[in-house]
Amino acid sequence: MAQGWWHQAVCRGMNPRLFDLNYGDDISAEVVKACRRCEVQVECLVSALEEEAGKDSEHRGGIRGGYTPGGRSRLSRGLRAHPVFSPQFSVEKRNKAKERYWERKARREAAAGETVA
Repeated sequence: MAQGWWHQAVCRGMNPRLFDLNYGDDISAEVVKACRRCEVQVECLVSALEEEAGKDSEHRGGIRGGYTPGGRSRLSRGLRAHPVFSPQFSVEKRNKAKERYWERKARREAAAGETVA
């Protein structure tokens, strides 16, 4: 996969240690916000999944594409044939898929917050 997307990443210029789970066990809010607003989150995630293909979560590094190593491991097992990872999947479709993902995640978080309170 072409790496030109990296120049558009929101995290470019941020402290890389924020994304390293070995540095600190907690995912910072800054990292979550960066991934959520990043225009190339899907490309970052696809790149991570391609690089880490066949590795378990212990051999995956840091936060990439908005996912922890364990999250990417589960995602790669569950979505191996998903069309979003196909080169024929247009950028527009990827961005819409990313938008739908964050909307669903926000609804789940809101619902979880309502049940806890």
